Amino acid sequence: MESEKKGFWSLVNKQIFFPPAILLTIGVALGVFNPDGFGKGSSVALGFTLKYFSWAYCIGAILLTLFCFWAGFSKYGKIKLGGPDAKPTMDRFTWFAVTFTSSLAIGISFYCVAEPMMHYMNPPTFLGIEGKSIESAQIALRYTYLHWAFVPFAIYVSAGVACAFMFHNALRPFKVSSSLYPLIGDKADGKWGNAVDALAMFAMVGGIGTSFGLGTLQIGAGMDYLWGFEAGPMSWTVIIAVMVVIYTASACTGLHKGIKYISTANMYMYFFLLGAAFIFGPKIAILENTLTAVGDYIDNIIPMAFNLDPIKQTGWTKDWTMFYWAWWLAFAPLTGLFMVKLAKGRTIREFVTMNLVAPATFVIIWFGVFGSASIFMDHFGNAGIGAIINEYGVEVALFALFQKMPFATVTCIVGLLVVAASFITQAEAVSLTLSTMTTVGFDAAGEEKNPPKIMTMFWGLLMGAIALILLLTGGSKALQTSVIVCGLPIIVLQIVMSVAHVKAMINAKDLDKVGTFTKREDPLIEEDII
Repeated sequence: MESEKKGFWSLVNKQIFFPPAILLTIGVALGVFNPDGFGKGSSVALGFTLKYFSWAYCIGAILLTLFCFWAGFSKYGKIKLGGPDAKPTMDRFTWFAVTFTSSLAIGISFYCVAEPMMHYMNPPTFLGIEGKSIESAQIALRYTYLHWAFVPFAIYVSAGVACAFMFHNALRPFKVSSSLYPLIGDKADGKWGNAVDALAMFAMVGGIGTSFGLGTLQIGAGMDYLWGFEAGPMSWTVIIAVMVVIYTASACTGLHKGIKYISTANMYMYFFLLGAAFIFGPKIAILENTLTAVGDYIDNIIPMAFNLDPIKQTGWTKDWTMFYWAWWLAFAPLTGLFMVKLAKGRTIREFVTMNLVAPATFVIIWFGVFGSASIFMDHFGNAGIGAIINEYGVEVALFALFQKMPFATVTCIVGLLVVAASFITQAEAVSLTLSTMTTVGFDAAGEEKNPPKIMTMFWGLLMGAIALILLLTGGSKALQTSVIVCGLPIIVLQIVMSVAHVKAMINAKDLDKVGTFTKREDPLIEEDII
């Protein structure tokens, strides 16, 4: 309570707060006052990055995926985060709901129909097949799974794994830079550590601002398409204002109140939509196409993941796969750090399973149902979903599908609620993480109390303001592009973090401060791990 009475600036960890704040101010200002110039500059930077360093994204994404499975399923996966006496703070379903809806949820609600349909209508050019054909229908889900299944979650989880032991067991501060302590020692608390945290915060806040713009556009476009409420600056302002009030209030209540309840409700709505799409859709076609696509994905994952299209140079791989992976990387450090907050009392193996294997499996089912239903209804039933997307934009794809099914009013309303709830859950998670990182004295392991509400409100309002300003001025795309460029240094950072985690496991006994190896609930002894 005492911290709540202090002035705002007395609460700020200035060494961590100001660098990203200055970078964001510059980025937003350029996006507002010179969107064309900023857009051209950031596009050139992104084009250069993808042209000359796509190989780095490719290798990095694969290495991080392999690292996650090693971390979770090697002998070190049995290490319990928080020590042998640590107890989980929530049940497994709630844990899954919070971590899932706080990461990719807004993306899968936006693209669940849109991306499979886009690959069906405009397949990868290097394959040489026609759009809207049997061949393009067969490959649509394969590439969707490449972009949305295991790799994005592995990119997030690799950052979380690297931070988890250092935060819960070595009792290092709740910062991304703490993961580097096994390699650079006390320098992780100095300028090098501050630079790492600043980069992670800039990428997250800038990226989240543009993601909120995406969610706002989908809500606005959905209301326009369904009920004729004109989408534009006025509706966008109202949508963002309402969302800011809700997610800021929820974040201020803490992880175990508002965030938990909204995330759980959101997860149930996801199950409702999934069930509705399956029951009212072409059920046999969905089952057969999803299973076929999973097999196709497994059979082709290595050539797809490593394909940089060096001969034909159509640009498709860079525009899609590498762009996605760079985008996930920009969000990864702080998303992984938030996952760490939920993991106390769980083993590293449980952490990887719940944050990588379980959500990737759900995403495969989710895209399988929605992608298969939309493609089959469009190709064999002449539903016109593709034509609606071409006319109204990808923002209405989900609603276009449900309007071709029974009980469209109910499912479309729930669809809008899912988009809004996904907006809220991601924003409240980021607000809580940022406020914890940037508040003096609230970054220590074992702290169950929430950061000051004024700090949480500050970050919540700032993210909403950035989203609205960029959306109204057209600067969102430029800032998004500049943030994605951050994916290149972040992939280097995350590989270094992974190396640091390996060293931390080798020296776990020396780093441990919670008696991890002195008492265990299972017969595993210290020598089995060290």
